[in-house]
Amino acid sequence: MSSSEELRTGHEAATLAEQTRVLADRVIAENAADRVPDKALQQLMTAAVKLYAAKMEAGTRLSPFADGDVTATEVAVTATEMLRAVEMEVFELGMWQVWGRS
Repeated sequence: MSSSEELRTGHEAATLAEQTRVLADRVIAENAADRVPDKALQQLMTAAVKLYAAKMEAGTRLSPFADGDVTATEVAVTATEMLRAVEMEVFELGMWQVWGRS
């Protein structure tokens, strides 16, 4: 990938992320989460998780959140459902974290 392609990809990702954040903030403020199609939210979650994991595996270390705007409850709800979706127990996650440290 050329330098200009890398810049364009980075710019597109940043623009899309900002647009998504603005839309999500508006939907939440309007208490309208039920109007977001389930499939659209699933696609966003899938893309974000896969991209975040790829960056972490490539050696990038960063917080998953851009700011302190995410509550512990929101993380707990989301993490619980993500673990359930891949049929992983909290115990297994704990063991994976221990084994992953070297």
